[in-house]
This record gives sequence, C-alpha cells and structure tokens, in this order.
Amino acid sequence: MVCVADFGQIRSLRLIVGGDTDEEQPNYRVSTMWTMKRPAARVVILDRSQRVFLISGRDPADPSKRPWLEIPGGGIDPGEDSAVAVARELYEETGIEDAEIGPVIWTQHVEFDFGGIHFDSNERIHVAWCDGGEWKPKHLEYLEAAAFTGAQWYSLEDLLADDTPVLPERLREFLPDIVAGRLPSTPIDISPRPLRGTTGLG
Repeated sequence: MVCVADFGQIRSLRLIVGGDTDEEQPNYRVSTMWTMKRPAARVVILDRSQRVFLISGRDPADPSKRPWLEIPGGGIDPGEDSAVAVARELYEETGIEDAEIGPVIWTQHVEFDFGGIHFDSNERIHVAWCDGGEWKPKHLEYLEAAAFTGAQWYSLEDLLADDTPVLPERLREFLPDIVAGRLPSTPIDISPRPLRGTTGLG
C-alpha cells in the first residue's frame, strides 16, 4: 500500500528533465519529484498447491513503463511489527485474511519511481500460506486502485516461463527454494544488483 501521510519522511528532489547543452544559453527545465524513505513489509503468499499470488500493476503516472507482477505489501506503520503489517496489507490488497504468516525470509533495499513519487524502501519480506481464494481487495488507496489491474495464482513453472517484470526483481531467482519448503535460517538479502528499480508499488 502507498501511504503518503508521513510527510516527515518525504523530501523534494530537483531533477533536470531536459534542456539545451549550450553553456552560453542554458535552457533547463527543472521538475520536482517527492522522495519517500520508509520501512516496508511484503509477503510471498502460497496456497496449498504451492502457487504464489501476484498482483498485476502499472504506473498510472508513466504509461511508457512495462506492466509488472508484484507480491502484496506496503509501508509499515509507526510502531507496527512487520508480521502485523503484512497481514494487514494482505487483507487490504487481496482480501485474504486467514493466512498463516511465517518468518521473514528475505530483505531488500530498493529504490523506484511510482505515481510521481520516488520511493527509497527498506523491506522485510515474509512467507505465508493460505487455502487460496479469489482476488477481492478490501481497501485500495487511490494510487493502488489506479495501478492494480488484476491478480492471480501462479505455479512456479508458469512464473518462470513468463517474461513479465516482477517485484521483487529477484523473485524468480529465490522463489524455488521457498516453494520447495527450504526456508533460510536467517533472512537473505535479495536487493537488486546494482541497486535500481524503476517500477513498483506498495
């Protein structure tokens, strides 16, 4: 979930987005993009057939970006535990409420632009299990409602055969162990290499 209420975590950036390279007659246009630095929590939710639930997303502020698939999640509220945050986000974004929330399996530091905001996010990613179900989001904020175009369960084989960008970016690399029940004893850092990210939500 995108939460822009905590303006104490947001700072403005002045970005040169175009202009004349002639030093004698510069003609730069400067725009402002907000940066939100925040902790976040996400969840790899699996059904009893070991399929993963992914949400289809797009950037309503930039139609040129490719659509992507992402695991549910979003910002952690002040004082909120990450397990509580993923249970809340899972219900709000998918309608799934009877999930068994497991441990943190991955962490990542990622930066991405979405909806005209630059996110700088430190994320804790849990695993969880449920009996499946249809996509019935209960509380999507404005940007989410504009970005989410659908959701479905993916088998590992189908996901590996699909070339749609995914979030986390290294999901396909690390998901096979989770599907096979091989959970790490300590969370694995799956941050993109190098640190980058141009799409995303949450």
